[in-house]
This record gives sequence, C-alpha cells and structure tokens, in this order.
Amino acid sequence: MSKVTVKYRSGLAETVGKTEEIIPADSVADVLKYIKANYGRDAYRTARAMVIAVNEVGILKLRVFKTALEDGDVVQFLPIAGGG
Repeated sequence: MSKVTVKYRSGLAETVGKTEEIIPADSVADVLKYIKANYGRDAYRTARAMVIAVNEVGILKLRVFKTALEDGDVVQFLPIAGGG
C-alpha cells in the first residue's frame, strides 16, 4: 500500500483529534475506510460530507472514491464553503 498524507480540517480535525497523519491507502475509498475503522461512524459521515481533494484537485474531477493514490499523495478533507 502507498503511504499518503491525510489532512483534516474543520469539524473533522476536532473529531479525530489531529490535523494530519500519514496512513497506508491505495484509493480515496481506503482513506474513508481507515477513518471509519479508527475514528468511528460519525467521523466517517463527516468526512464523506466534506470536499475531498487529492493533491489539491477535487475528487469529483477525478474518479471520485475510486481515485487511486500513490506514495506521497496528499488527501485533504475541506469544509464546504458557501457564499454568494
């Protein structure tokens, strides 16, 4: 498995008790599974509701949860921002 940096922001950082960590993961789905297994269902739900970016590109422009990860990639969980 690849080693990726996961950066948590906003309420997710508060829930998991840290702002970043390095974990083994080969896809965004693996990162979400890691969050659920290590921090619980509430953290998992919060993570899924956030904007997820891989190397500063939103996963909606990639392969969503199937987005493949490589060593050194950075996965960010960002709060949804509104405005107008």
